[in-house]
Amino acid sequence: MIRMRRESKYIIIIVVIVISLFLGLKKSNLLNSFQDKKQIVENKEAKKIFNAAENKKKIALEFRMDDPTKIDQKVNELLAEGKIGMKYSDAKSNQKSYVLVVADSSYSSILQELKEIHLPQSENLKTAPDDKYATNIKANVENQKIAKKRIQELINKSTSPERMKLFRSQLERIQTKIDSLENQINIQKANKENNAILLTAFGKMTGPSMGSSIKSFVKTTFLVLIALVIALVIFYYFMVLMIKLMSILGIRTSRGSSSSYGSYGNYNYNRYKSYGRHVKRVYKDKDGKTKHEESEG
Repeated sequence: MIRMRRESKYIIIIVVIVISLFLGLKKSNLLNSFQDKKQIVENKEAKKIFNAAENKKKIALEFRMDDPTKIDQKVNELLAEGKIGMKYSDAKSNQKSYVLVVADSSYSSILQELKEIHLPQSENLKTAPDDKYATNIKANVENQKIAKKRIQELINKSTSPERMKLFRSQLERIQTKIDSLENQINIQKANKENNAILLTAFGKMTGPSMGSSIKSFVKTTFLVLIALVIALVIFYYFMVLMIKLMSILGIRTSRGSSSSYGSYGNYNYNRYKSYGRHVKRVYKDKDGKTKHEESEG
């Protein structure tokens, strides 16, 4: 039999119970039932595109509703009618994210149609300040057109082929710059006339109820506890079997060896004592009588 201290037994019992409770809580998610259910994390890609947009007005709308597919249906309807444009779309079962472009003239009506489906939980409007750079672009375009006109006049007056070639090269560079500046003006005009909308619709989070979590916790904890007890019993009898097998094979523990050595030492000592040398002494008393006395050497 394997002997164990009472303190060790208590430690094993406590460890078994703690492991059972830990696995029960982890399996059942019981602790999460006491916390507020968080919504799905917002779409970072949609937010990145929305923040990078340079529209005069940018509106972020967030809907939290039972069925976010209604927003998805409405967006598809507006796209089919040509009332909005699409920059980004990501539709999941419980979350819909869109980056839309809406003409400023029809923004109010589009927003009203969306609010008829469900009132947004949050609405954030950002208006960009007047861009003074646009005025500088227009002035730069005019200056480039004047330079272009002068070079054309020089080309018409020049008779040297080399100078005409140089003037034409300068004319091409100026025209490229004019095209780039005019493209920027068109982009700024479009950004001013159209609004960017970040539209996000979240559905309600669903999870296990408190009752089902408690049932799962009790069931899991009980099964783990039973499994650990069975494992400990099997381990105990396995150790007992191994000790008996070692005894049969002649393998002794340190305690048994020391006991055997002690008995063997006592045996030799007694043997040595029994076979010790006898010493015989002769004494004479006052009367002259002789006495004999034996002692062990």
